[in-house]
Amino acid sequence: MILRLPVQVVLGLYLALLPVAALAQELPSAPEGHVLDLAGVLDATTEARIERVLAETREATGVEMDVVTLADGAVQAVANRDLEAYAGQLFEAWNGETDAGDDGLLLVVSTEPADARLALGTDYPPVYDARAARVLGISVLPAFREGRIADGIEAGVVMARDQVIVPFLAGAPVTATEGFPSAERRLPAPLPYLIAAVHVLG
Repeated sequence: MILRLPVQVVLGLYLALLPVAALAQELPSAPEGHVLDLAGVLDATTEARIERVLAETREATGVEMDVVTLADGAVQAVANRDLEAYAGQLFEAWNGETDAGDDGLLLVVSTEPADARLALGTDYPPVYDARAARVLGISVLPAFREGRIADGIEAGVVMARDQVIVPFLAGAPVTATEGFPSAERRLPAPLPYLIAAVHVLG
């Protein structure tokens, strides 16, 4: 039996599926490492330093955190989707290409306008959404407003490690603000602190 649909129905289905197909084409593939700098805002030294922090974080905690910077207009090319929705969709897409799992993180940076979102895996309780927003508000966006995109990304990676991953692995209840520095700026913590923290938590 051959099911024949009215032309209007076929056309409607076609138009409905167009955004899905476009999104699949526009989402970048996951990087081989942890950083995909499509916007070219990271110099080689800074990118290598961020890669090293993310790789050592993965080795010490088992948690995958990645960073992607988007070239001008990349987010706007995804019709009717804001940066937060784009970050969530990209995180879900990359989960199929990497082993980030449900405790992974993805920092998505838009350069025009300068903005960022931190997508979290589904293992994180709702309070961690507020903690992720605080990471952006303290360490990432202030630097962006000063034109220091690379500094903001690097500081955000370190603070996300310290204020999202480490307390999550500890398993103790936290508030949206607990453990965050009061100062607007903070230097990246040395990695031995992370290793020590993980050993204490373990």
